[in-house]
Formats: sequence, C-alpha cells, structure tokens
Amino acid sequence: EKAKHRSIWTMKSFQDDPHAMNGWYGEQALHYRPQMLEDRISQTEKVTADAVMAVAKRIFTPTNLHITTVGVLSESRRNRIQQVISRFSQTT
Repeated sequence: EKAKHRSIWTMKSFQDDPHAMNGWYGEQALHYRPQMLEDRISQTEKVTADAVMAVAKRIFTPTNLHITTVGVLSESRRNRIQQVISRFSQTT
C-alpha cells in the first residue's frame, strides 16, 4: 500500500510540474501506447498486494536468479553468496 500511495502521489505531483508532464507524455508517445495520466493513476489504485505477490512469485524463481559480482571475491564472501543462493532456491 505504501508503494502504491507513493506512486500515485508522484504521478499526481506531475500535474503541478510542466517539465514532468512533458516527460510523462513524451515518454508515452515514444515508448508506449499513449495513456492519460489519470488513467494510469486509476489503474495503479486498483493494484492489490495479492496481485503484486502473484507476479513476484512468477518472476523471482531460482531459474531467473542471476548474480554479478565486481572484483575479486574472498573465499568467505563466495561461500556466503552460495549460502544465500542455496537458501533462496529452497524457499521458492
């Protein structure tokens, strides 16, 4: 709920900011089927926690897990990462 309310607040605040409105409608025109800001807010208001959890369960699976590290990993850090991966695979 908190994330949904924050997203809606952000979208509503666009209405007070000409630059943000230009960005919204410009991005819609370039990348998506154009959508009115009010329609997007209405859609966001309908999103439920259960719907978010259902999507998350489909996306966050062991087969979709990818890990990238930068630099040389110590043995202990590598072991810790392996433990986290193992635990994730067991809980999903």
